[in-house]
Amino acid sequence: MWKVLLSAALLTGCRYSFERPFARVHHGPAHRHGIDPVAALPPQCSDAASHRCTPQFERALASLTRMGLELAGHNVVDTELLNAETLRRAENVEGAAKVKFTELPLHEQQALLGALGIQGVVRTTLSIGALKSAAHRDRDITVSIAVHRVEDDALAWRASCTTVGGEGDRFGAAIDEATRCALEAKELW
Repeated sequence: MWKVLLSAALLTGCRYSFERPFARVHHGPAHRHGIDPVAALPPQCSDAASHRCTPQFERALASLTRMGLELAGHNVVDTELLNAETLRRAENVEGAAKVKFTELPLHEQQALLGALGIQGVVRTTLSIGALKSAAHRDRDITVSIAVHRVEDDALAWRASCTTVGGEGDRFGAAIDEATRCALEAKELW
C-alpha cells in the first residue's frame, strides 16, 4: 500500500523537501559611514529575467524593500518624490526636457540627490534563473539589495538572497521570501 502512495505522490509532483534561502552579505568601503536618508530607485530585472518580470512583481519588490528598510530605521525617499522634484526643476528652466529622475545622467542624479540632502541610493535587482525542474517549473529567484553612497557611488552594503520558486503564487511567494531574506541578512551581519 505504501508503495502505491509513494508512487502517486511522486507522479503528482508533491515535494517533500524545501530549499532554504541562501543569503550573501558584502560590506563595501562606505559601510561604516551612516548613510541616511537613502533614495530607493525602482527595482531592476537582470537581463535574463526581464521578460519574466511583471509590473506587479516590480511594485511588490519596491514596497517590500522600502518597508524593510524603514522598519530597520532608515529614512527612505521614493522615486515619486524624486520624479516630482525633477519635474519641478525642469519647469523652472526654459526649454528643459521633462524626464523622470532615472532618465537623468548620473552626474545630474547625484547633484539632485545632494541638493536634497540624500546620502545614499538603494538599488534592488531581481534575477530569475533558468528552469531547474520541468515538472515543477522551478527557478532560482535572487533578490539583491545594495546601498551606495551618493557622493562617490561607493558601496556601503549589498545583501542578496536566493530561493526557489515556481509558476503562479509560488513565484510571488519566492520573490517575497528572497526579499525578506536579503533584508534580514543585512541586519544580521
